[in-house]
Amino acid sequence: MCQAAIFCNCCCFTDRAPLASSVSSIVFPFAAREVFYPRPEGSNLETCVAHRPSASSRQMKVHQIYFEETQRAGLDYIPYLNDACTVYFENSVIRLLVDARAHDDTDYFGVVSHQLRSKLLHTRDAWAGGGAIANVSTRAFTVDAFDDLVRTRLPDAMSFHTHVPHDPITLADGFHPHFSRYFQRILKAIGYDWTPTVFQHVFYFNYFVAKPSVYERYVTEMLAPAMDVMDRMPELMANSNYPYPLPEPLRARFGVPFYPYHPFLCERFFSYFAHLHRLDCAHY
Repeated sequence: MCQAAIFCNCCCFTDRAPLASSVSSIVFPFAAREVFYPRPEGSNLETCVAHRPSASSRQMKVHQIYFEETQRAGLDYIPYLNDACTVYFENSVIRLLVDARAHDDTDYFGVVSHQLRSKLLHTRDAWAGGGAIANVSTRAFTVDAFDDLVRTRLPDAMSFHTHVPHDPITLADGFHPHFSRYFQRILKAIGYDWTPTVFQHVFYFNYFVAKPSVYERYVTEMLAPAMDVMDRMPELMANSNYPYPLPEPLRARFGVPFYPYHPFLCERFFSYFAHLHRLDCAHY
């Protein structure tokens, strides 16, 4: 989400085939991380690669969204300037990147916000004792340590944080009125029969990487169709009760002074996708 959106908390079905946990299996270790030059003029995508790993090496590609130059210096991953922020926030960028095949020729792909480190600390420390929503990871985040754990586990998807199993959809009703009702309507419209369910693997903030085939299926089969449905739901432009103010430039763009529902709904879709397809998941 954008710079002011600091800390949003905000059963398997037979109609869709589960993803095999061995999809895009990895045999070789990761290569040294790529070196990226500044983005070309007029392009948001900073993917001028100075070194492309050979076929016998492996790579992780994570784009990190920022909104102003002051945020760029603290980034850990490939910078992506989101200067056309929509009500979907980083989810619009995720969709654009997958449409552009940015996940091709990678072994793991992800899109995170510039607040990655601060959110990991806040959800672990400030939310401690706050129930299932707290980040219970005891690991201090570093890029190398995260890479090493992914290389060791080789999961279908791996989050940057750890949560105890819970139902993040019903839980969100306590933060955002009518949340689970909206979630159910959206998924019903694209062919999923969601009911309140405890997920063994919970993902927040889009803070995860996944094998590219998994990431692509998630975006094309769930996220993008859901966003198309949400475009036709004006009630989602109501106040989501997010406790931080919407930045002034976005107030003018969105036509409301508060955060609408879109980003909070979208960030919970992957937990459901992982549950439906019985993905092999790991958590940092």
